[in-house]
Amino acid sequence: MDYFYKPPLQRQDECTALEENYVNCLVQKSFSDFKNFQYSPNTCKMDSIIWFHLECPSWVEKFDDDVEFKRKFKNYFDKRAADYQTLMDYKARDKDEVAFGEMYYPDQVKNYGVDLSAASQPTEEGGDGNDDDE
Repeated sequence: MDYFYKPPLQRQDECTALEENYVNCLVQKSFSDFKNFQYSPNTCKMDSIIWFHLECPSWVEKFDDDVEFKRKFKNYFDKRAADYQTLMDYKARDKDEVAFGEMYYPDQVKNYGVDLSAASQPTEEGGDGNDDDE
């Protein structure tokens, strides 16, 4: 154990993870104030809040500024929405798999209703979906 003072390291990767946890805690607390709203992911680690304040003091200062605070929350919700949209956009994923010649198992065709004839139909660009014409 060291008995001497060590200044905060403020490492980029550590501060990014601690900041994300801090925003998760703020969001979880704000949603828990609503009685009828259910916010399922419990992603807040309370022990990490103190480490965020101790290890990344310059990052914590940004939360005191109103404009920067709003920007951080907007970026947080934009990232969450983009992640959700990427995971839940089955139609675009199936369309890409058909366009790029993905091999389907019979249960995929039956369960997801994939139209295998879509690969041979012309696309909006006027081609047949293949880049071999060049």
